[in-house]
Order: sequence, then structure tokens, then C-alpha cells
Amino acid sequence: MSELTWRFILREKTSLAHARVDALVGTFERREDYTRYIRGMAKFRLPVEHRLDLSRWPEAWGPWRPRMIGHVLRQDLLAVLPKMRTEAELLGTLYVLLGSNLGAQILQKRANAIGLSDCHGARHLAVQASGLDDWRAFTARLDQVEHIDIEATIEASLATFREAELAFGASAPTSAADTRPERLADAV
Repeated sequence: MSELTWRFILREKTSLAHARVDALVGTFERREDYTRYIRGMAKFRLPVEHRLDLSRWPEAWGPWRPRMIGHVLRQDLLAVLPKMRTEAELLGTLYVLLGSNLGAQILQKRANAIGLSDCHGARHLAVQASGLDDWRAFTARLDQVEHIDIEATIEASLATFREAELAFGASAPTSAADTRPERLADAV
């Protein structure tokens, strides 16, 4: 038997994982397929590239770094993701996003209890929790809208909640082993 290179050993040992990802990527037979792909690619690639940016590289590699695509991936997301075309979509989406400012106050307290703060690790919660004026201003405007397609507004709110469920579901631990701090860091 010939001696295998590291590349071939890696390919052999990761072939099943590779096949599972390929199956999830699927084909691009419709624009919706590509939109689903680009969302998934962003969820996968952007955090990985960020971790690479923070990493120390072996000195022996010199100035070489792999090509990063995060900046153009963000541009592609903007190009293909559907825009909000109606007032109902805007109102329903804002209802969920700005309403989460209230929940952020609770989450901020939880983060503080485990040693995170507005200076370290929980900055976004501090900013979001301080956005109660945004929530109040939005609800005041919402209550002043004379004619609203309430069914479409509700559907937009529910669609935004579904997006949150998908995002949090994708990053949720799947087993007790996945709750170890080093595993959770890998999910970022």
C-alpha cells in the first residue's frame, strides 16, 4: 500500500461530511434555490472567515493567506434577497425586530450574570436593550397608520419569527456534547 498524503487522508476521512453538505447545497434550478444557498453560505462562511481573521498564522507560511469572500458574499446577499415591497412587510418585520429590544433587557441581565458586559461579549445586547425609544416610536407610528393590511402584516411578522427560528435552530446544540464551551465556539 502506498503512503497517502495529508490531503488524501483528509479527503477520505471527511468524504461523508462532504457528501452531506453537497446534498444540502443542492442545485440551482430556481432563483429561490440560489437564495437559500446564499443564505446558508453566509451563515457558514462569514463566521468562519471572522475566526480566520482572528487567528495566528504559522510564520513558515509567510504572507500567504487564503482568498476571503465574505465581503462579496455580503454584496451577493443584498443583490438576491427579496426586498420589502409593501408597508405591511415593513411593519410586520419591524414589529419583531424592535419588539426584541424588550427581550434584550432580559438577555443582557443573563449575559451579565455569566460575566459578559457591554464592554466584553454582550455589546450588541447593551445597544439593543437601550433601544426602547425605538420600540415606543415604532408602536406610536404603527398605531397611527390609518389603513393597514393586517393579514399581510401578521404574515410578515410570522415570517420574521420563522427566520429567527431557523437561525437559532441551526446554531442550537444537538447533544449534550455540543454544549461544551469549545463546541459552542465552533458554531460561531
